[in-house]
Amino acid sequence: MLYAELPSLRLRQMVTDLAVLLWVVFWAWAGRRVFTLVDRLGRPGDSLGDAGRRLSSAGGKAGRAVDDLPVVGDRLAEPFEAVRRGGESLTRAGEGAATAAHDLAVVLGLVVALLPILWVLVRFLPGRVAWVRDAGAARALRAEPGGAELFALRALAHRPVHELRRAVGDPMAAYRSGDPAAITTLAALEYKRLGLGSVPTTPPLHR
Repeated sequence: MLYAELPSLRLRQMVTDLAVLLWVVFWAWAGRRVFTLVDRLGRPGDSLGDAGRRLSSAGGKAGRAVDDLPVVGDRLAEPFEAVRRGGESLTRAGEGAATAAHDLAVVLGLVVALLPILWVLVRFLPGRVAWVRDAGAARALRAEPGGAELFALRALAHRPVHELRRAVGDPMAAYRSGDPAAITTLAALEYKRLGLGSVPTTPPLHR
């Protein structure tokens, strides 16, 4: 049983569920948006890495070309080797910046999305799950023999005294006497709390 039988409570539950769903969707979108924006900060690092790779490749090719020259080849290759090493350093720096930006984007995106989502789910889900469990069990027991007596007893244990006295003048005495009308009235209080509709007429337990 996911929603109450009583229209007023069912409407509130549906509106609340929809609000929670929209909250989750919004913050998931917000987290994704933050991830995208922060991850873009790594684009200069990607460009720097690409430039470093091109520089390293060009320096390596030029160094290999002049290295074959007789006598002066080794000396001429040294500047190009320095260029190649500089390109590799530039590549590592660019890749490091891009990786750092990506990691930061992941962390910030998860924080922005998960904190508000977990906050609302922790506040909402336990009560919602408890209601589904209790209402489902009550619905199954409602038509069982003695079901009304059981929920009348729950009403005596959980409902405020002024509410019990307003429904039945002397609720405890009426329950002990087995008055069917009083038991039905008391059970109706608990059924209403659980969002159940009509109170069925069921045979009482043997006293």
